[in-house]
Amino acid sequence: MNDKILIKKKLIDECKRILQEEVYHTKKAMDEAQEEANSHKGAMESRYDTFKEEAQYKAGAYAKKLIQLNQQLTQLNLMKLELHNEVKLGSIIITPEKKYFVIGYLSSEPINIDGESFNLISLSSPLGQKLFNKKAGDIVFLNNKEIKIEQIF
Repeated sequence: MNDKILIKKKLIDECKRILQEEVYHTKKAMDEAQEEANSHKGAMESRYDTFKEEAQYKAGAYAKKLIQLNQQLTQLNLMKLELHNEVKLGSIIITPEKKYFVIGYLSSEPINIDGESFNLISLSSPLGQKLFNKKAGDIVFLNNKEIKIEQIF
């Protein structure tokens, strides 16, 4: 397997692992909130809502987050292991300062693969918008800072 494709595969696998872990914890929190809602009876009220309504609202918020996480997981599962010559979803971008993986928002923490650090960015982020459809050798400016794209794959 090509080294670049292997790096991309490892990044995708690690992103899947992160998402699956977050899905697990979100589902657990949603179930706990629903269990709490089910345990409240009567009209013991907080300042605005009953405790039961608050717990149900919390469970609903977790359910929405779970939908988003599963959509991201589906997107990762559909991602093809291919090399790119311009920035798009699934691209790895090498600049003099950093390495980026265009995947969507998962974490503000970089992912380390084989001793190299990759920052996760979304195409909807300010940097992602600037980089979209750019090619190796292009320069973009963000916050008065020049970012030169050395390589894309």
